[in-house]
Amino acid sequence: MHSAIGHSPFEALYGYPPRLLAVDPTATKNTEVISRASDRQWMGQLLYRHLNRAKHRMKKQADQSCSERTFAVDDLVFLKLQSYVQTSLAPRSHQKLAFRFFGPYRIVARVRSVA
Repeated sequence: MHSAIGHSPFEALYGYPPRLLAVDPTATKNTEVISRASDRQWMGQLLYRHLNRAKHRMKKQADQSCSERTFAVDDLVFLKLQSYVQTSLAPRSHQKLAFRFFGPYRIVARVRSVA
């Protein structure tokens, strides 16, 4: 089941859930069933490894741009404002020349470690 769509990709594509191949390979002597069950198990392990590797790669990329910062009361900080807030705070004739950061502002209360 995919967390974003609430269904498996197969069900989202075809409109019905896939047939389950829940067969114990040791309970049958049919070689075709045994090979399909082992192939399915192998593919599940392979998919798990690939998804896990992709998850770690994405986390590593996201963590490169993040830095751990903590602020305390009475520290001075600069604020990065959204463009629509900048127009009301400091109007400029050319927005691309506007300041990126405003401040320094003194912290008066601590809500969380970085807020």
